[in-house]
Amino acid sequence: MLSGNNHRGRHEMKFKYRSETFTIESSDQKIFVRRMGTPRESGTQFLLSMNGRNFGFQTAQDCLDEQSERLPDGTYVWRIDVVLSHIDRWDDTHKSRVDYADTFKFQDVAEQELVLSLFAQALSTYDGYESESEAGRAKARVEYTDRVRRQMASGELIQ
Repeated sequence: MLSGNNHRGRHEMKFKYRSETFTIESSDQKIFVRRMGTPRESGTQFLLSMNGRNFGFQTAQDCLDEQSERLPDGTYVWRIDVVLSHIDRWDDTHKSRVDYADTFKFQDVAEQELVLSLFAQALSTYDGYESESEAGRAKARVEYTDRVRRQMASGELIQ
């Protein structure tokens, strides 16, 4: 469990996108990102699972506000506009909606920095194409929108 100051600083991990599972796996089995798809009404959703906690991310709250793009050099820029978003999906087995990530707040600034850093590292391996890729081979990066940067700076995302 992440708590206190035991997770300060930038953590570098190796990530690889696995197209058959829509998952970005890390060198630590307890940390991965799953592409959850793009609901009709919102931008693309991602789920970062880290040591048993799930953090939701979206490129936009409304599909009309989507800002992610492919640059002329082929680089895909994931512009994240929602951090700590609620993610749920219909489950045919249970015949109900299942929560994958719920809205909550980071424990402290260090956890916020760690989660956002690891998420950006992971997504740098996924350029939107359905082929497997690793960091350095895929041309992708994450940018947090002005709205998210204001939330981070103001402490709005922290308990």
